[in-house]
Amino acid sequence: MPGNQCKENAFKRLGCRDYESLKRMRALFVARHNNDYDSIVPIVDHWARTGNEALIYFPTPQIRWKDDFRTAILRQYSNVRFADLWDMGAHSGLAQWLSQQWKTVTPETRAKRKFLQIVTENALARRYEMGIAAMLDDFRPQVICFDWYSVPAKRPRFGFYGYQPIMRWAVARAIPTVALPHGLVLFDPPKGETTNMAMYSMMFVESEQRRKTLLSSGSELCEIAVTGSARYDPTWVEKIAAKLDQLHPAMQRARHKINIVFFGTKQVYEFDFAEQNRWLIHLSQHPEVELVIQPHPRGQKMSAFAALAGRPNVTIDPKTPATVLISRADMVSTLTSSVMVEAVLRGREILYPKFCNTVVTRFEEKGACITLEKLEDSHPAIDNYLAGKRVPRENYEAFLEETAWGGKGPDTIKRICDRLAAMTQGQAG
Repeated sequence: MPGNQCKENAFKRLGCRDYESLKRMRALFVARHNNDYDSIVPIVDHWARTGNEALIYFPTPQIRWKDDFRTAILRQYSNVRFADLWDMGAHSGLAQWLSQQWKTVTPETRAKRKFLQIVTENALARRYEMGIAAMLDDFRPQVICFDWYSVPAKRPRFGFYGYQPIMRWAVARAIPTVALPHGLVLFDPPKGETTNMAMYSMMFVESEQRRKTLLSSGSELCEIAVTGSARYDPTWVEKIAAKLDQLHPAMQRARHKINIVFFGTKQVYEFDFAEQNRWLIHLSQHPEVELVIQPHPRGQKMSAFAALAGRPNVTIDPKTPATVLISRADMVSTLTSSVMVEAVLRGREILYPKFCNTVVTRFEEKGACITLEKLEDSHPAIDNYLAGKRVPRENYEAFLEETAWGGKGPDTIKRICDRLAAMTQGQAG
C-alpha cells in the first residue's frame, strides 16, 4: 500500500534498520548462570520461531554458553543474537586469556575464582557501562527480561551483571522490565524471606503457591502474573531430551538392575546431610540397585559424598546433564531439587526419603512419590517397584498442574510469550 511504502521510505531515510525488522518485537534476555539459561532458552526459542528478535546477554564469565547445546538450538534462528561481558570493552588479548582461565573454574577452585573475579572486574571497569549502553542503543529492546527475582540496590564488588545500567536505560525510556519464572516452590521455606521486586513492571511466577508466598512475605512487589514455568512445558522437555540423547548415547546397562539417580540439594535450609548420606549407602546395598549421585551444580563438591565413593554400584557424576541421567534412570530421588519435575514429566518414579528432610514438599502432599518414612523402608520400596507397584499417574498430574503449570495447563511457553508480546505494545495483557 502507498502509505506503508511512504513509511518504509521514511525509516530508510532516517538510517534505521530495514522496515520489516522494525515491525518485529524485540526482547533482551539476561542470563547469569546455567539455571537461568535453562529457564530462558525455551522462551527465546518460541519468541524467535514466531518471527521476533531476541538478544541474550551473559553478564558473567562463568557460563560456557558458546559450547552449550542450548546455544546450538538457538543458533538456527537468524533473529537471535548473543553478547557477553567480553563484548563490553575488554582488551581482546586479555579477554581471550581470561575467558580460557574461567573455563577451568570448578566448585573446588574457589581461590582461583576469587582471583579471576578481581582481574576480570579491573579489566572491564573502564568501558563496561559504556559497552552495555551501546549494546542497548543498538538493539533497542521493547521489553527486558531478567531471570532472577531480587536486583541489588548496588552493584556487588564481584558482580558483572550490569543490573543498574540496564535498569537505568529501561527507566529512562519507559521500557517494561520483567522477572521470568525461575525454579519452583517445592516446599515452604522455614523462614519467611523478603525481597525487593518493585523495580520491575511485572514478574511472572510458576504457581499460585509462589504468588501467595511472595504476598505473605512482606516484600516490595510489582504486579505478579501466574504463568507456569517455561522450563517444564512438556513440548520443551521432550525437545531437550531428544537433543541430549543424540549427544549422549545410552550406555550398556546391567540387566535386571534398577538405575536410581539422586540429585543433591543445595543447603538453603537445614536438613541432616549426614543422615542423607547414610541413607544413600543403605540404598546402594540393595543387590538390584545401581545408584548415580549428582552433587548440586552450584557449590556442592564431590567430596560431600566421599563416604559413597568407590562402592561398586555407586557413581558420583557431577558433569553429565541431568536430562541425560534421567533418560538412563528408572527412578529419580531428591529432597527438593526441581529437576525431579522433569523426571515426573518423563514418566520416572520418584523415590523420596522423607525422614532425611525437615520440610513438607509439594510432591509429598500430592502423593506424587514413593515416600520413605524411615531408612528401613528403602529396600521394601525397591522390592515393590520390582514387583510392578507404581504411584498412580493422576497423583503426578495433579502435582504438575499445581506446581509447574500455574493451574492453567501445560502450554506455559506460549502463555509467557503472549504476555511479553502484549507488553511490547504497552498493554498489561
